[in-house]
Amino acid sequence: MRLLKNIFNLFVIFTIFGIAYCDFYTSISGLEELLAVEDHYMKAMEKHLVAMETVHNQFKSLLNEIESEHAQDNHNSTQHLEYPVNAFKMIRRVVVDMSQLNKLTTDIANLRVFNESASTLKLSTMPTDNDLRGASMGFARLQKMYKLDTGDMARGVLIGQKYSSAMSAYNCYILGKNLYEAGEFKLASEWLLEALVKLEELENLPRDDVENLPDKFDFEENEMEDGYVEDLPEEYDDDMFDDFQINTTLGDDDYEDIIENAEEYEDEDLWNNKLDNDNGIYPYVTKEQILEYLPASLYSAGNPKAAAVFNDKLLQLDPKNFYGLGNKDLYANGVRNERRKRVLDKPATPISKYQLLYHQVCSGEVQQTPREQRHLRCRYVTNNVPFYFLGPLKMEELNTDPFVAFYHQVIYDNEIDRIISSVEDSIERSKVGGNTHSRYDEIRISKNSWLDFKEHRFLDAITQRLEDITGLTMETGEQLQVANYGIGGHYGPHHDFHASTVEDWKTGNRILTALFYINDVELGGSTAFPALRLAVPPIKGSMVVWHNFHKSLDRDYRTWHAGCPVLHGSKWICNEWFSTKGQEFHRPCGLQRDNEGSLPYKNWY
Repeated sequence: MRLLKNIFNLFVIFTIFGIAYCDFYTSISGLEELLAVEDHYMKAMEKHLVAMETVHNQFKSLLNEIESEHAQDNHNSTQHLEYPVNAFKMIRRVVVDMSQLNKLTTDIANLRVFNESASTLKLSTMPTDNDLRGASMGFARLQKMYKLDTGDMARGVLIGQKYSSAMSAYNCYILGKNLYEAGEFKLASEWLLEALVKLEELENLPRDDVENLPDKFDFEENEMEDGYVEDLPEEYDDDMFDDFQINTTLGDDDYEDIIENAEEYEDEDLWNNKLDNDNGIYPYVTKEQILEYLPASLYSAGNPKAAAVFNDKLLQLDPKNFYGLGNKDLYANGVRNERRKRVLDKPATPISKYQLLYHQVCSGEVQQTPREQRHLRCRYVTNNVPFYFLGPLKMEELNTDPFVAFYHQVIYDNEIDRIISSVEDSIERSKVGGNTHSRYDEIRISKNSWLDFKEHRFLDAITQRLEDITGLTMETGEQLQVANYGIGGHYGPHHDFHASTVEDWKTGNRILTALFYINDVELGGSTAFPALRLAVPPIKGSMVVWHNFHKSLDRDYRTWHAGCPVLHGSKWICNEWFSTKGQEFHRPCGLQRDNEGSLPYKNWY
């Protein structure tokens, strides 16, 4: 009993290190610190277990000595104690040994060894519920964007290749629970079902049947508990369900309530029933916990029949379950309503054709046709810069109108290392919007920082290189932005230019974007241009360049672009935005309007 409470106390102590808010899920940068935290915690735990084992061994030794002494004196204890050595040893055991063991036991109960080891931890921030929720949404984003199978991901497989160990039933449950709370009901249902499959404890459905459950469940009425459908009211109002609220285990983990009320469980069997599953290995999850979320997820995803069936299974396991009883009528009425309306399926929330095109470009389903690519060339260019006569630039044309070009091997490892090391201490969650109206938004999941060219003189060579490649001046350009993308990290479709025309005259606008890829990404992370049906792969050392304005200085809406979600690996980029101001002699504006081709794309965002 005490040992169980001590183990939970260790996890409570581990959480108190988090004293500040930090979006770990938005970037891979910073997660390395958590590896150190886990290592430190593991070592503290090992010391605690060694101390427990020491006490255990000392207790055994003392017990053996006492039993040996008592065995010699089964018949005449008085005679045995008359021998001075025996009397001394008995007093020593009581005064010294037992006192020392009591102290060690108290130290173990108070976690002294663990506290002393863990107190040296210097990390000021720890992941929060927000990070877990963000990581879960990253999973969902990847699954929807790249059409990834839940079963494959649970087995650690991405696009036919195994990248990691399989997820446990507990991991699948936590992921499904967080997706439910985030409103991703269909995916939540899939992950909760996967948790059930892994437990292999469904009584009425064999494992093969569970794995092959269809997207739309079509259970017959007689498969449900008697009375589920027959007792439904004959008449109903279409709005009758507005008054129902789905009851489920939202909020803090159920274990917290168990810990707080641990003293109330005097019966050891009752305590074990609350905490143990069949194998007693932590972390774990029970069927009841999964089934408290799964029916609610299925119902919210538009499958009331399946919700009713699984809720019935919950009540079979726990007839007095608060959530099962509270939601029974809701699911049953949902079945009745669906049958009366003869609804065969409820379509998922539609996305716009532009967002669909973005998804298709990122996943590779939509690409430029050979006809569109036939005029594109790869060639060496010098831009009439004498330096590049000796070593020309390697340019790959990706699109001619608007002009998009890919330059290979234009930033070097030593520059990349200095850039990343320069922002390690200042990188923070990225925002969207202008300086006066910036905000956090799920459309952009990354961390970023900025490097001033005047403060970091090692960037001078990059400045010169950018001017040589683009033919524009950097005098009016912005600071260099450095960004890192985390779990499912992405930047949804957007334009780089400012919407306000007033700003064009005051501070200028972003006439050209130059984006460096400063590491290789194993899967995903392309830069997508949906209107151009173009996805640029993130290749370390390369740079993609495009013009955001027509020659007439009208906005080119075809440059609507996005950072596709990172499927596997980490993505580091840095980019420079050139301003329209100061380019009068470098890129004179055209005398005729030439924006007709991009106007149809104006309302794409």
